[in-house]
Amino acid sequence: MKTAWLVVNGYLKSEKFEEIYSWLIEAAKERNINLKKLPNDQLDSIIPADPENINWRERPEFVLFWDKDKNSQAYWRMARIFNAE
Repeated sequence: MKTAWLVVNGYLKSEKFEEIYSWLIEAAKERNINLKKLPNDQLDSIIPADPENINWRERPEFVLFWDKDKNSQAYWRMARIFNAE
């Protein structure tokens, strides 16, 4: 089973957004992907500021950015934590 993160806006909390996230997680499960929802305001607590200290065994195989935070996406790509593709 593949592992992936669904990075969402940590400040948008509504029933409709949760419904969309549930659809995405369920669709991933049907395709043998373990998709974990991760609010963007928690990324810093999951991933250390120093990319050299990342436990690469816990790194997901891919990340779906559902949040429109382009600066955050660019930072994680630049730090070589997530692939740009």
